[in-house]
Amino acid sequence: MGFALEAIVSIEEKTLLAAHISMLLGRYDQAEQLFLKSSKPSEALAMRRDLLDWSKALALAGQLSPNEIPYISREYAQQLEFMGDYSSALAHYENGIIENPEEETEQILEHNEVCRSGQARMSIRTGDIRKWVSKDSMTSEKKLFDEGIQLARNLDGRLVKRDCAIILEQLKQYGEAADLYELGQFYDRAAAVCLKAKAWGKVGELLPKVRSPKIHAQYGKIMEAEKRYKDAAVAYRNARDYDNLVRMLLDHLNMAEEAVKVVRESRSIEGAKLVAKKKWNNS
Repeated sequence: MGFALEAIVSIEEKTLLAAHISMLLGRYDQAEQLFLKSSKPSEALAMRRDLLDWSKALALAGQLSPNEIPYISREYAQQLEFMGDYSSALAHYENGIIENPEEETEQILEHNEVCRSGQARMSIRTGDIRKWVSKDSMTSEKKLFDEGIQLARNLDGRLVKRDCAIILEQLKQYGEAADLYELGQFYDRAAAVCLKAKAWGKVGELLPKVRSPKIHAQYGKIMEAEKRYKDAAVAYRNARDYDNLVRMLLDHLNMAEEAVKVVRESRSIEGAKLVAKKKWNNS
């Protein structure tokens, strides 16, 4: 409080000084009215922004600084999204977009990317297919849902694709989630979602780009259960699961020499036991 008082002690204008004192005392509505009557009405807007009181900041920006409306709308939208008010957040993200700016500065481009990414996320949230209760609502909400996915596809950034894919995964829309993960080059996540959806063919397409040994191992078990032993062996090799790889080579693919080679290279103790057991049974 002492430092704050020192900062305003030199203010000579009574109304402006009273406004600052009211603000320091937490009487924000009174401070706003006094700021608006003073020679620095913009201080009222600055106060509301500092308080994160975005609804009142928006109203003040309309009177004092219309150019600030898009930026305040973005901040308000982010707050509403955090609070779970997705439909209101969507409206403010849309209002935050600066259409046809005179100059596309880096700041404006970054701002618009944040708003459009938020628009995509909130469109998916607001069009949540689990809420479709009637034919009419299904039509309008599905349109919004589809628009959100398409917007995420069209935006350049990778993170918006990941964020929207996470939402879709939470909604159990695994096909759409996998597509966005793949488009954003999050291949491990895409493959994991396809495993949830039991889309084995798509998992197989993604595997060359997948780094996670766990996913390769899961796919190996699935291929083994379906008696696709060559595919299982490849997956186990990529997973560095040498014990199961040796077992595949010995029990299902009749490739004993390859199994011995794998044991030598990997120094797998369990694999060595399997090879020894196989030789014992064949002797």
